[in-house]
Amino acid sequence: MNWTSLTLSALALGFATLSAAAQGPRFGTIKADNVSVMAGTERPDAEIARLDRGAVVEVVSIRGDWAELRLPGGFSVYAMEKVGDRVAIDRKGGPGEGIVVTSGLAIRPRPNRDWPAMGVFQTNVRLEVLREHPGGWLEVVAPRDETVFVASRYVDSTGEQAGLARSFALAASEVESRRAGRVGDAPIAAPAAGERTAAALGADAASKQDEAVELARQARLVELEGQFDSLLAGKPGPEALAALRQRYEEIAREAGPETEVGRAATTRADALRRHERVAASMESVDARIARLENEMGTVDRGYSEELRELREKRKSELSARSGADADARAARFLENGIGQIYRDFGETVADNRGVFMLTKAGERRYRLVSDRYDLGEYRDKTIGITKWTVLEDGANTPWRKVRVERLEVLR
Repeated sequence: MNWTSLTLSALALGFATLSAAAQGPRFGTIKADNVSVMAGTERPDAEIARLDRGAVVEVVSIRGDWAELRLPGGFSVYAMEKVGDRVAIDRKGGPGEGIVVTSGLAIRPRPNRDWPAMGVFQTNVRLEVLREHPGGWLEVVAPRDETVFVASRYVDSTGEQAGLARSFALAASEVESRRAGRVGDAPIAAPAAGERTAAALGADAASKQDEAVELARQARLVELEGQFDSLLAGKPGPEALAALRQRYEEIAREAGPETEVGRAATTRADALRRHERVAASMESVDARIARLENEMGTVDRGYSEELRELREKRKSELSARSGADADARAARFLENGIGQIYRDFGETVADNRGVFMLTKAGERRYRLVSDRYDLGEYRDKTIGITKWTVLEDGANTPWRKVRVERLEVLR
């Protein structure tokens, strides 16, 4: 019998009871089923585990919409066995054991460097190593003071504290016993030589096969994480988003909703489905713009109010998608009122100021007059006209005659 483990469990139980009576740690229960336990409050998909109704937790603090908690027996986190070529966790002590041999080793909620660190391990900290993961990651038990977060509306801390403290300590003892391969207070005895039955051997083989399959799924999930970030860094169409979503859904179906891998894959698939809807909406707007431009032609498309509204809508959706501000400056100028001014020396008007033309590659020319501006000052400059009045529509001449009422110099 492991007396050290029993002593620690007894001390934990007594300490929890005394603490509750002395206004120490406060304990509570979860009020709903399948409640997400998060590594932090910044990323909505940094899920550590899920809790069901009645689960006992230690309530560290309540901050607005979030409750900061400690779980009985702790929870799993991830750290690199090596940092570069340097060993970070020495595992020479035996199976399931490790000691940190570097300072400031990052603790992460997933076996992936893209996830923000929850904290760090310092040198000489002894670790309980649960399993290995692809890429040199080790799944270990989090430090005892490490906290997690749950939506505060799901936490009830009004119960009788002494009883909750005892329940928390017992739950912690059960978790630690399961990790050590124990049932109740007695270690699981190894069978004597020749006592292994075919059923037992088959169960062992099946267990190892299940573990290998689970590790393979985790490796696929880590691979998809990189593709997820790369895809959303650009402007993907709905087809590319749907293809990646289907791969996440495939992993979720294989792993099942009750597993960590299944829940993480489902969260990613839901996020990609939302991006698909936005991308499909943007494609629909682009298609309508192209059709309308084709019908109107290049000459008068800038004067269509419907086209202007569609472009503004597309800018708003692009801004919502990428966070970038739409280029509002272009909307200040008439579609055909952007070009370069030059003087036509072949003609003059009554006050001898000359005739000035506006030209733009691929567009018809405009003959300009203005009561407000001396257009000679803008010769050979590119301008944007924000307001003009058409004097002659160009039905009988190769140009339109317009009066410039407001303009800006572009370059």
